[in-house]
Amino acid sequence: MPTILDRIKWPPARILFGLTLLAYFNAFANGFVLDDWAFIHDPGNLADLPVWDILSKSYHGFYRPFAFLILRTCVAIFGAAPVLYHLVNFTLYNVACYLVYRIVRTLAASEQAALITAVLYAVHPLHHPLVSNCFTLCLNVYLLSGLGSVWFFIRHLDKAGRKDAVLSTALFAAALLSHLSAIALPLVMIVIARYRIKMTIPTLIRHLWPYVLVVVAVAAVRLTAPGTRSLMSLLQANLSLPQYMAVLWDLLCWYHTQLLLPARTIFLWDQPLDTPHVWLKSFNLVVTMIGLVYLLNVRWRNTEKGLWLAIHCSGLLPLTVAAFIYSPRTGTAIIEPLWFVLSSIGFYALAAGGLLSLKGRIPARSFSGLVVGLTLALTFLTLGHNAKWHDERTYTRYWVAVNPLNSVPWKRWALTYLRTGETVSLMENLGGTDDQLRRRAHPLAWINRGHAYHLADRCTEAISDYTRALSLRPDHVDALLSRANCYAAIGNYTEARSDLSRILSENPDQAAALEDLAWLNAHTQSSD
Repeated sequence: MPTILDRIKWPPARILFGLTLLAYFNAFANGFVLDDWAFIHDPGNLADLPVWDILSKSYHGFYRPFAFLILRTCVAIFGAAPVLYHLVNFTLYNVACYLVYRIVRTLAASEQAALITAVLYAVHPLHHPLVSNCFTLCLNVYLLSGLGSVWFFIRHLDKAGRKDAVLSTALFAAALLSHLSAIALPLVMIVIARYRIKMTIPTLIRHLWPYVLVVVAVAAVRLTAPGTRSLMSLLQANLSLPQYMAVLWDLLCWYHTQLLLPARTIFLWDQPLDTPHVWLKSFNLVVTMIGLVYLLNVRWRNTEKGLWLAIHCSGLLPLTVAAFIYSPRTGTAIIEPLWFVLSSIGFYALAAGGLLSLKGRIPARSFSGLVVGLTLALTFLTLGHNAKWHDERTYTRYWVAVNPLNSVPWKRWALTYLRTGETVSLMENLGGTDDQLRRRAHPLAWINRGHAYHLADRCTEAISDYTRALSLRPDHVDALLSRANCYAAIGNYTEARSDLSRILSENPDQAAALEDLAWLNAHTQSSD
């Protein structure tokens, strides 16, 4: 009996368009959220910047000139109409999904495997910000450029056409100038080249030297761009090797959990650096890496499974540095699933292969039900995640509920109430997070809520939260500084001076504490 895959007669492009439309139709009602305001809506947005500034400087800490130029053009044309950005994102994402199909179809032996891979890729909830958010137009530019680069690289391997090589290199440059995650693309290309042709050192150099030149050129320009975030933050985080490995293990576990069970995913996850069970997690990471080396070089060597696993793993390498870019300031490592939106093709191809391995082993009707059921389940989860981006208040509240360790959603959540004068409602909503923060039991969660109270000039509540944070970690500098500021704001200068003195007793050169103490001394003397 034929399965649903055997009965499908529609072209893959039409199937993918229909499924993405089903999964994302409610995203078109979403408004501006988070970065959308600064980059698209508020004064000083991208449309207000001269082109030369975009090319030569960072913007809000990001140096992504190619993607920013595309977004700047859209801002100049569309203005403050969110639906138009969602429409562009939807179109770009559809093209990307079809490119995924074409790439996998070229590399895989089965057309059905390519179709299932592209379908899983199209409807998986982990990708929902690519359409649900407006600013992610930049990520769609990166995604499309990167996929195009890989596609023309494969064509170059097969046909040795110079035009394909030039197009692949140009698109790689566009991808790298849109997002630094594209740095993993040459690794993906090495994996593909090793699978498709006989690899020697001269062959490797001949195929990859243009990409190396692009990386060097972009790195040189990026280093001279003012305001760009430094990748040296990892060195400033002062992590021991076991602690570093344990945090990486936590991040990788979270990401792969979201790939397998994407019920409550968010676009950015914060992982505390003070993770427990450091040695056990470090051991798990080492054993996993040994297992991967065995699979790639022995068990799955020169197989499709090995190809897809290697592509997936190679895309994870930028995490080893990028996760710690804010660590010295926040005390956390971060991970964004969309960093791996290119290399995750390997995961979806492995999943497709796993599904197809059941074909013929279970009844055709059961297999068809499994494929349709999985597709619909992912689609409905994506629809639910799209709805979270409806407005700023909805998404920031959701983000706080899932991961309260990032200060941004707390601040933006509070501001959505304060702009409309709903201070009482804000106090009720903030107070409703008590049980959640107790369960999380991490000082950052209490500090972040304290900052939200502080924004609303509710210093008593803020002091209470900072005190709870200090009960968990008595030497937390941010909690002490913030509590000192609140004490000073309500006129309790003795307690403010005490908190600042505690900081300086541990670190006499702490600049913020020295500055606050100098202000406090000057203020109290002038009052006297």
